[in-house]
Amino acid sequence: MTYLFIFLGLAMVIAPLMAFKPSKTVKRQMAFRERAIALGLQVKVADLPQSHRDKVRREAIEQGVVYRLPFIRRQSLAHINRQCCVNTEQGLEWSGQVEDVVKVLFEAQFQQLTEDTVALELSSVGVGVYWREQGTIERVEQLHQVLDSLRARLNDYYGVANGSD
Repeated sequence: MTYLFIFLGLAMVIAPLMAFKPSKTVKRQMAFRERAIALGLQVKVADLPQSHRDKVRREAIEQGVVYRLPFIRRQSLAHINRQCCVNTEQGLEWSGQVEDVVKVLFEAQFQQLTEDTVALELSSVGVGVYWREQGTIERVEQLHQVLDSLRARLNDYYGVANGSD
């Protein structure tokens, strides 16, 4: 009987400590974000962009993450207005005034992305992807490759031959 009380006492002491242990999902998200930062991406928890239909219907806003690859020469690209491409059931939906070249580039890159990708964004800061952080760590590397390719093509389009100059 004494051992039972000792066991219950220990269980009551240890149980709250187990609540501090991160879950598998949290560990996976931490690994994604650490890898993204190591690749040079900026990571920010954000509301996922909604389609016009979702906004009109007042759908609940989902939390997600934006991984952004910044432009190296911001002063050359400060004039860029935010352009966002949201992946909807009906296809891609654009917000803001979209340049034709940007539209073609984004549509081509969306072909390489999976369904967990919600949107691509171009701003004066850089190019970003909104997603739900699903899959494996290789997914982060794929997103980096897509964003790096977009950044290089946009640097060419906007006349920045080498981002490190």
